[in-house]
Amino acid sequence: MGFVGKKETDVEQPMLVTDAQVIPTAPLASPQTERFANHPVGSVQQYPTNVVALQQFPRYPIKINSCPECNKSTRTRTVSHPNWATWTAVIITGCLFLPLFWLPLVIDSCKQVDHYCKNCHEKVGDAKPFEGCCVTQRG
Repeated sequence: MGFVGKKETDVEQPMLVTDAQVIPTAPLASPQTERFANHPVGSVQQYPTNVVALQQFPRYPIKINSCPECNKSTRTRTVSHPNWATWTAVIITGCLFLPLFWLPLVIDSCKQVDHYCKNCHEKVGDAKPFEGCCVTQRG
C-alpha cells in the first residue's frame, strides 16, 4: 500500500533562482523613515505646545472672554436637563423612599447644565450632575 501524493513529512525544496531572475531591490522608504532620516538617534525635537486650559463651568451663566467657535466675548446661556446620573438618582431615591422619587428631577445640582454662546448658539461647556455638590469654596 503506497501513499500517492505529498506526505506530511515532505518538505518543499527551495527553488533555484538564476542571475537573470534576481532583481535587486532598495530598502523601501516610508514616511516615518524619511521624516527621521536626518535626526540622530536619541535627539529630542521641541514642538510648540498650544495648551488650552479646560474651564470648569458653574451652574449659572458666566461671561466668557472668547467663544471657541465665533471668537466673541459674550455671556453664556444655560440649559439644565436630566441625564443618566439624574435618572439613576431617581431610581435609588424611589427604592429608598418612594414618595420623594421626584426630588432629583427638580434639584439643579442633580441635573446636567450646558453652556451655550449667545452669539453663535454653539455649546461651549457643561457642568456634570453632582459636580461640586456639597463643596464650598474657601478663599
